[in-house]
Amino acid sequence: MHLLSPKLQAFVSVADNGTVHGAAGKLHITQTGVTQRIKTLEDELGVTLFLRSRKGMTLTSEGETLYKYCRSVLDLEGQVFAKLHGTTENATSRITVQGPSSLLRSRVAQAAKKVLEDHPGVSICLVSSDPDSGTEALKKGIVDIAILPEEDVADEFEVKQIEPEIYSLYGTQSWEGRELKDVVSSERMIDIHNEKRLTEKWLEKCGLANHAKGRRHLADNVDLMADLLRSGTGYGVLPVEYATKWNEDLSRLGNGKTIHQKRVLAW
Repeated sequence: MHLLSPKLQAFVSVADNGTVHGAAGKLHITQTGVTQRIKTLEDELGVTLFLRSRKGMTLTSEGETLYKYCRSVLDLEGQVFAKLHGTTENATSRITVQGPSSLLRSRVAQAAKKVLEDHPGVSICLVSSDPDSGTEALKKGIVDIAILPEEDVADEFEVKQIEPEIYSLYGTQSWEGRELKDVVSSERMIDIHNEKRLTEKWLEKCGLANHAKGRRHLADNVDLMADLLRSGTGYGVLPVEYATKWNEDLSRLGNGKTIHQKRVLAW
């Protein structure tokens, strides 16, 4: 636990080390991540915190003022932990991970269990980002790691490719056996809000996009979308990993045809 935000932690580390490189090593994040957090902090405060030169980073007068405040907070942090635990060594580090709720449920939650068992001093915060990709949250230092669509990766991010999400078309179980063309032409499409129109992409792959009826229904997370599909409100694509939990309530349409959404871990 830290009383300072990730942006202020980066600021203090740069001030203490004199370079972004040194701060990145201390914080165990990339130099790009440190630079982005400092830039975001300066934008939010409307001041320049460092004078940049080939020799490194030195504080401006505004930076000096903020640094004194941060040091006071860190001193208080040490006192608080000493009171609570008798030592500051029991303080935990928190890692914030943002991504689609389907992946947080089907992959991250299980993977996190093993990591947390091996590193008991770490706590995790999972943040769902179904309506958006999480790119801005990562740029601003609000989250430490984000699961992003490949096309949303910014140049300054470090990334690692992960297995793509596989999507298939679903509708309510009562539609089992219906002709796909009849479903598409007579029922409404459902999509995750702002999720790159994945249902449309699936229909385009199958040559049925021109048969789609009217405007789409939208949901802002995968659970709500699944509820709409189960109730017969419309049809739409879901990640196959996630949809298996609803096998008794959902029918997989289109002979199991799929589309892939490439994802990366970014930090």
